[in-house]
Amino acid sequence: MIRDKYSNEIKVGEDVRIAGWVHDIRDLGKLVFVTLRDREGIVQVTAKGGVTDEKLMELVKKIGKEWVISVSGKAEKNDKAPNGFEVKPKSIEIIAESETPLPIEVTGRIESNRTRESTGDSLT
Repeated sequence: MIRDKYSNEIKVGEDVRIAGWVHDIRDLGKLVFVTLRDREGIVQVTAKGGVTDEKLMELVKKIGKEWVISVSGKAEKNDKAPNGFEVKPKSIEIIAESETPLPIEVTGRIESNRTRESTGDSLT
């Protein structure tokens, strides 16, 4: 089983298994935030050096945007995280990897321009 909860079903304090697309990654060295997107919303997965298993921490640092992953862990309260909680990972399974780099930036931080050739628009 790759998931037992969707993002909108998670309660603080429970052990969960979630799955989805890696929406964004912020690697701050000893702290890595992975934003995981499923059909119901977004969940923040937080891995911290010295707390998260060393091999798991290495895996988290290799994950790419739009990869499909399954994460098992504990939901803990964090008012700064989306929905007021984050998942501290105990295990991560890579289900599928995406093309790197992505052809279009999906986080909305960088504008993507479509060419006239790709849209079929004419110059007149």
